[in-house]
Amino acid sequence: MKTMRLWLIVGTSISLFWGCLKLDNYPIEPKISLRSFNTTDSGAFVVLDFTDGDGNFGLNQSDTSGTFALCNNRYNIFCEYYEKQNGVWEHIVLDPCLDPNIIPFYYRAPVAQPLGQYKSQKGTIELTINPLYYLPSNFDTCKFEIHVIDRDLHASNLVWTNEFLKP
Repeated sequence: MKTMRLWLIVGTSISLFWGCLKLDNYPIEPKISLRSFNTTDSGAFVVLDFTDGDGNFGLNQSDTSGTFALCNNRYNIFCEYYEKQNGVWEHIVLDPCLDPNIIPFYYRAPVAQPLGQYKSQKGTIELTINPLYYLPSNFDTCKFEIHVIDRDLHASNLVWTNEFLKP
């Protein structure tokens, strides 16, 4: 009788413990927020917080065929460049699909596979844009629009950096 009572107490305690654990529940589309953006003479530094509900953010080094062979799918972090030209923000298109000699502000974050049964991801992306984080032109004020995509090509929301002056 004592053993059964002990198991009942232990079983109830474990059930209550697991029932009280809060599991993160995020949508399958990645979501980002800008934590910081700083520029120096040697580059720019971006820190993003992100979540991804199905835990499939990141690219392996070998992800270069199939879906990932397409030009726009080779990357998973996109920093679109804008300049203020005569008081109006203009998107400066740097599309490697149109011209393979163009090097855009696009990046590949590696896979960070979640462990365990729950695949939701929550983390930080630290990105260094160097050596040149701006384009030479007659205009001096710039900013980036940033988004990410996951392995299923779900796009995140857009975030904007603060505007900055070229050095």
